[in-house]
Amino acid sequence: SSNAKIFANTEKFSLISKISGRCARFNELRQADLFFSEQLGRFFVIRYFNPAKGIMSAEVKMRLIETPCAACLAQIEKLYYEAFPVEEQKPFSVILEKNREGSMEILAAENNHKDFTGLAITARHRDLVMLDYFAISPCHRQGGVGSKVFRMLKERYAGQRFFLEIESTLVKAENAEQRKRRKAFYLKNGMVDMPFTVDAFGVEMEILADGCSLEFEEYRDLYHSLFGASAHGRIKLKTPLPQAPKK
Repeated sequence: SSNAKIFANTEKFSLISKISGRCARFNELRQADLFFSEQLGRFFVIRYFNPAKGIMSAEVKMRLIETPCAACLAQIEKLYYEAFPVEEQKPFSVILEKNREGSMEILAAENNHKDFTGLAITARHRDLVMLDYFAISPCHRQGGVGSKVFRMLKERYAGQRFFLEIESTLVKAENAEQRKRRKAFYLKNGMVDMPFTVDAFGVEMEILADGCSLEFEEYRDLYHSLFGASAHGRIKLKTPLPQAPKK
């Protein structure tokens, strides 16, 4: 492809592809062996190529589905309950209700084999879009699938103020390394820290945004619009983030 790119670094990764209806792991390749083409519409075409070994897999396309079918919703619900801590979960029935009302959006990601690869659930208020939940199916967490789907989300909500919450990396926690990896993923994909943390329903969270401004009061108003005054009182400003000393 004339618009193919090649990764400069040689960090190893495991390439996963779909073969005969099951997930199969190829031998480790270097990222320098991975070529991919630019986005085509809402599909991402990825070509895996090794100069010494030749083509390793056929094209893999990714897309977002706005109105998942019943079977896909069942997969979304299953991944939702598996991927997120109990203290961060809402009853899935509430998410479905808010989706019907139009204040939340449920999206599924699938590849060109129509395999379910991940979920995204967003909450909307005025020009604000909060990525409430984002998860990739365990079978598809290699080869940059998460970054491709996340990029599609950012493009879907271009022109709106897109942001998300993550469990705080500033406090001690049993899953501290997982929290750091999660934050590193979002920073790598263009999100930036907001200058405050929050206590959202008893969980300390950091806020990352896609290069837009966001005030704490606006963030709290989004929850108020979704769940009323009872939610308003459970969203608290925790602390402004420490500022770097001026030179």
